[in-house]
Amino acid sequence: MGLLDRLKKPLQENELKKTFTTEENATMSDVIEYALKDITITREMAEKIGALSQGIHLISDAIASMPVYLYKRLESGEREKVLDNRTVLLNSENSPYSTAFNMKKALISDFLYYGNGYLDIDRNADNTIKYLHHIPYHDITCSSNGEQNKRKLVNTYTYWDYINADAFQVLNLVRNPKNDDLKGQGILQEGVKIISHANGFEDYTSNTLQNVFFAKAVIEKEGILSKLSRQSLDGVLKRFFSGTKNAGKVLILDDGMKLKTVALTPAEIELLNQKEFTIKDIARILKLQPSMLGVATGGMTYTNEAENQLVFLKNAIQPILILIQNTFNKYLLTEKEKLEGYFYEFSTQELLKMTPDKELKMWGQAVKDMVMVSNEARAKMNWNSIDGLDRPIINLGYGVLNEDGTITSHKDSKAPKEEPKEEGTAKGGESDDE
Repeated sequence: MGLLDRLKKPLQENELKKTFTTEENATMSDVIEYALKDITITREMAEKIGALSQGIHLISDAIASMPVYLYKRLESGEREKVLDNRTVLLNSENSPYSTAFNMKKALISDFLYYGNGYLDIDRNADNTIKYLHHIPYHDITCSSNGEQNKRKLVNTYTYWDYINADAFQVLNLVRNPKNDDLKGQGILQEGVKIISHANGFEDYTSNTLQNVFFAKAVIEKEGILSKLSRQSLDGVLKRFFSGTKNAGKVLILDDGMKLKTVALTPAEIELLNQKEFTIKDIARILKLQPSMLGVATGGMTYTNEAENQLVFLKNAIQPILILIQNTFNKYLLTEKEKLEGYFYEFSTQELLKMTPDKELKMWGQAVKDMVMVSNEARAKMNWNSIDGLDRPIINLGYGVLNEDGTITSHKDSKAPKEEPKEEGTAKGGESDDE
């Protein structure tokens, strides 16, 4: 009788629970599924899964390291950077007890795991923002007045010593809301099946490495051993070969016995294939390339790495950045500032930073194409400005389209001629009459 057949059979009251093993024709997936029956996946369990924890750190570290700036859209369509206290809170020091990097990373981690990330907006008496504090997911609750009509719906938060805090006091970053706009769905909920099997696989691997008999052995001996001798010999072999601490030991047998062993490779117990399959599943729910989580995909070159960075930004990072920007605009800007064209935006320049030679070539081409002046290009590479390089370099092969449809080439423009000297002016500046 297989494992799954026995699982369907109800246990009698006096029947002891039996430990099932793969020796009874059960696959590793069967064992994992049975072990995880009725187990709730928690963040602590998920963090023990190496690939998942690495993926969460990749995304949260990347976003936390990106600077976010406040801009104002001008009537001309251009934008100008605005510096105020909120920019410092989001990029440097969010409170006397923390840093902006740690705050943003904690916000994104809660957002990914649980579907919601919270910040306490500590305001001054004049309603300006004083500090931003991260609120752990389990330290806050959101409740409503139960009104079905969303126009009349009033949502309040309870956290720390705040009771029924107003919505403008709590920044709520929501991931994939389904029925409630303020309640998101995290990876622990959406990927529960994948995470369950990944967690079971980690436990299975750990137990296998600790307890498995690392040899399939055949004992050769002349004559017949008694039952007691066979049991004793079997116990000795298991104690000798089981567990990682016994690797490399030398076994000495008495009475002319010979031991022939066949190594039990990871492939034979499905570890390698299952591990790669699990990592690919985790990469899918995080929108990451499997190679970023350690799955070999062939030779890695700089070009491949650059393409992976671009895919990473486009698929995994950019949607979250847009959501965070919209959330910052919603909670950190006043209604007047929103109407006047203020908005937040992340700078992704560092994530896509190239090698120095490629960066120099790119900015140099921008100067040649008159997209920027030399000092602007130098500033992009963190170089000091040079006097006289604040004017664009003009390509004489280009022209200007006039309003009447004619084209004026830069070649037709001539430098102004020097003024001719007056007649009778001597070399020294005095006239001949003098």
